[in-house]
Amino acid sequence: MTRRSVSDIEAERIEIAENLFRNELTVLERGQQLKRLKALYEAEHPETENGQSQALGMNKALNNNVSAVTALTFAQDAATKTNKSERSIQVEVQVAPNIPERVQTAIFNRHRRFSESS
Repeated sequence: MTRRSVSDIEAERIEIAENLFRNELTVLERGQQLKRLKALYEAEHPETENGQSQALGMNKALNNNVSAVTALTFAQDAATKTNKSERSIQVEVQVAPNIPERVQTAIFNRHRRFSESS
């Protein structure tokens, strides 16, 4: 049996996926994990970044000659893999960036203290 080498990016994606399936993540932690996973996904599939997939869809709707085979958007891919709706993934990805860093730290510290006292 041949052992397959895993790239650093693939290893990080696997680690994030494992974290997402754990039930202990807070909404904030889940949003942070999904945001990082989205960045890795879009690095691998740049055609799915905001603007790119919309432009492709518009050109297809206008019957322009578009022959590019595109990957699923991040939300579509993550929804399929997590059994959640695309909209749920989109909302969760937006949670972390919209909360100031100091508030995120306070939430994390409070959650950690609460978990340790339980």
